[in-house]
Amino acid sequence: MAETKPIRIVKRKLQRRKAREEHVYYVIAINDWEWSYSFSSNHMKDRHELYNEYRHLHLIGKLLRPSQTKVETVRLTFLPNDAYNRDQWDRQVRAYVGTISLYRSHMDGLFSLPSDILPNLLTMLTADKIRFAVLHGAKLHRGRADITGFRLEKSVNDDDLPPEG
Repeated sequence: MAETKPIRIVKRKLQRRKAREEHVYYVIAINDWEWSYSFSSNHMKDRHELYNEYRHLHLIGKLLRPSQTKVETVRLTFLPNDAYNRDQWDRQVRAYVGTISLYRSHMDGLFSLPSDILPNLLTMLTADKIRFAVLHGAKLHRGRADITGFRLEKSVNDDDLPPEG
């Protein structure tokens, strides 16, 4: 009996891990966007930079997929960062580019974004050429999921996405 209990525990742990690793696509129709920027001298004692810069891109929309997830509003926040520019990729070791969380039928997302793409992205948003955000990553678990990638599109074709599970 003592030998079978550890085997059962190991099997249970493996089953739990497999359930979390399910890959999901989240499709958001973008209704609005906001751009926030501020620049100031640094008065924080624990930071050594001379200046503070605050740059956030917010995409607001409606969740289209997965259809069984009930969400009223979606707000995705993208934080431009020079560390994610193409010439810095060899220094990054992160397994995901952002996270989403669901609380009281409101979904929030926080993502890193290469800062060198920002001028092009703002131009496309101003011209209304970006209408959808497609996120891919883990399935929501306890209201949270790690996102391994995202794309911003003018249109989304269901043939480009795997069937919903």
